[in-house]
Amino acid sequence: MLFQNSDIAASLSAVGVYHNSLVRDYELVQREKKGLSESQSEALQERLRKAVLLAAELRCQRGAYEIEDNIKLGDPYDETRMDDVGFTVEACEKPVVLCILSKGWVRRPFAGSDRVDSRVYKARVLVVEARRVRRVPGDFS
Repeated sequence: MLFQNSDIAASLSAVGVYHNSLVRDYELVQREKKGLSESQSEALQERLRKAVLLAAELRCQRGAYEIEDNIKLGDPYDETRMDDVGFTVEACEKPVVLCILSKGWVRRPFAGSDRVDSRVYKARVLVVEARRVRRVPGDFS
């Protein structure tokens, strides 16, 4: 819808204000005055145009980006949701989460939805072999 309005589409392509400001900044960091050639100036304007359009497209996307909070210590390792940073999964028969180093980011159709459209970043975890502890009757340790 944003790009169907010709006035808005034209304003997104008008990057002159940003261009002039960047050219001034570019000239300030030079030890001696050096201007941009015409081809460099056009290339800069084209990159600015692409950046503005990308920002507008991202702004128009529907969806909610959220931190995935449903991974708990002791959960079975799931390679679709987690990355094992200790590389111990291969050696484990039943790997479980020992430590959560960083949580993952997911994109959902709307905030609070159970459905995950895509995984932006998997949770980073350390895993350990799940061990069954046999309890002896009367042993409360």
